[in-house]
Amino acid sequence: MILQCRIDQRMLGMTSGNDRKPATAAPVDALVGRRLREKREATGRSLAEVAEELGVMPEELAAIENGRVGLPARHLLRAAQFFGVDVDWFFRVPDKGQALRSEERGHGAVELFLALPESPEMMQAFLAIDGAERRRSVVTYAWEMSRLPESGLH
Repeated sequence: MILQCRIDQRMLGMTSGNDRKPATAAPVDALVGRRLREKREATGRSLAEVAEELGVMPEELAAIENGRVGLPARHLLRAAQFFGVDVDWFFRVPDKGQALRSEERGHGAVELFLALPESPEMMQAFLAIDGAERRRSVVTYAWEMSRLPESGLH
């Protein structure tokens, strides 16, 4: 038997409390939602079909895929089983080893970076570099490293 979740406007991201701004999930939740949509679309599954399999309403799954709410762990485990992937697949940044798409270079990429456990140390080190030209060299080097195959990093 599949249990259906009751959804209110806050869960769907239509409101966040008293204000009228859309609610937004944490950056890692938005990544998981994007990856869930990728897998659903790549396997030709409908929103309704996957929602039923996970035990959520299609509206809730749409909100998860659009980054308005996070995917609870119990549903994440079920999604991994359903699609035949490891749970960590949902946390991997797409196109690993390649440059980010232009839309990912903006605000979303910054949120993903800030969610990394090593980001505070990396930021401190970067800010300690004197001179804009030297900092630009570090950025160029990082972009070049991102284009190398994983085996080329040894």
